[in-house]
Amino acid sequence: MALDRYDALAGGLALLGLAVFVYAVLVAFQPILGGVVALACFAVAAVVRTRDDRHAMVVALLALLVLLVTIATGTLYGLLLGLILAAVCYVGWRVVTGRTAG
Repeated sequence: MALDRYDALAGGLALLGLAVFVYAVLVAFQPILGGVVALACFAVAAVVRTRDDRHAMVVALLALLVLLVTIATGTLYGLLLGLILAAVCYVGWRVVTGRTAG
């Protein structure tokens, strides 16, 4: 199987997530925020590998939502709220678009 643009984009996002996490832990001393950003990058990279552009965009927007809520509140409760909101939005998007089957 040959590598294509999706694999390259997924690899770039994974490297970005790793770089942000290392910077957040070693330089900025904010491991939780770095972990959230890294996990968001890894989640989007995993979805990009499926080669479904719309699905990747939805996951990227929801990851951005979680990050913005976490930064805006500055607490772990904000992180929890953002994750719950993103999960509800994701399930709602899958039901509305009919992507619930296997």
